[in-house]
Amino acid sequence: MAAFVVYSLAFTVLPSLYPTAPLIDRLMAASACAFLFLLSILGHELGHAFLAKRHDIHVDGISLWILGGVAKLSRQAQTPKAEFEIALAGPLASLIIGLTFSGAALVARSQDIVGPGPAVVAWLGIVNVLIAASNLLPASPLDGGRILTAAIWMRNGDAEAARLHSARSGLVAGLALIVAGVSATIVFKQPLRPWISALVMGMFLLGAARTEVIGAAIRRRFNHTDIESITSFHPTAVPGSTPVDRFATWAGIDHQHIAHPVVHWGHEPVGYLTPALGATLSPAERSWTSVAQLAVPSDVVPRAWNTESVDVVLQRMETSYPLAVIHRVQDNQILGTVSQAQIHQLMTSPDWWGRLPDIEPTSKPDFHPVGS
Repeated sequence: MAAFVVYSLAFTVLPSLYPTAPLIDRLMAASACAFLFLLSILGHELGHAFLAKRHDIHVDGISLWILGGVAKLSRQAQTPKAEFEIALAGPLASLIIGLTFSGAALVARSQDIVGPGPAVVAWLGIVNVLIAASNLLPASPLDGGRILTAAIWMRNGDAEAARLHSARSGLVAGLALIVAGVSATIVFKQPLRPWISALVMGMFLLGAARTEVIGAAIRRRFNHTDIESITSFHPTAVPGSTPVDRFATWAGIDHQHIAHPVVHWGHEPVGYLTPALGATLSPAERSWTSVAQLAVPSDVVPRAWNTESVDVVLQRMETSYPLAVIHRVQDNQILGTVSQAQIHQLMTSPDWWGRLPDIEPTSKPDFHPVGS
């Protein structure tokens, strides 16, 4: 990014304004400008980071790249207000920086100070104001898209639905920029060079918005799907002395991720185990290791109500074990089990507009006893 700024200023912008300026002067002014431009982008991202920390969101770092920068937040905003304030902080910082440089350029002009130096200061002012304005375009992942997310979220109360709508606007905006650039250069025979930035920005928006569509659609499904809809109801109990390899063979390829209760002498479960967990052992170890030795003890297995959302249960698994026992709210009876791998099967890729295929209803596993 810095090299592009130096080349553009030293060999395109400044020669048109000051054709008699020595090359070394142009290069020095352009290099200083590139450095200040990077600091401006950093200032934009620091605006996001500062507001994120005010809303108790940890900032893992800031990355600068050819199309700008990104503040890496540890999690998403939890309220529409936080989403709005964090998003607006970046453009506001760019606007302040742009007005500061523009004011400095006006002061230099009033003092009849001319040359490459004042020219690049004016350039920095204009570019930072344009960055602030372009980032307010209501299309994710731009800051304006986040502001749109906050507005929709505040209205309907559904964060992921709001993010999905904003991501769709990013798809439309990206496609529009690409169509405009291609039409201008191919249909209307205009030079390609003025439209390169539009084409690059369009491709960036299209790709980034597609990623956001996928994330928002899947997170929305997790938030709106009851864990009962993917529960394996009353899976067959497995004697604790059963070797792991025999357990895996009995379960079959299609049921490797179903968590089964492990019992001793037909009593209450002493633990839970999926056949897939035995894959971490060598073939020899699987032959002599019993399921009781490998099972997750019952008293530490995460528990969940059948009415809880998939997202809530998944978060509980991620801080403990990759399976859970599901209880019915009405009478606290155990309905069945769910494994993390079963939840991940919901992560099917949506279509370009963010529509996901319907969830196939689960049925009770039709297993024969292990000993049969």
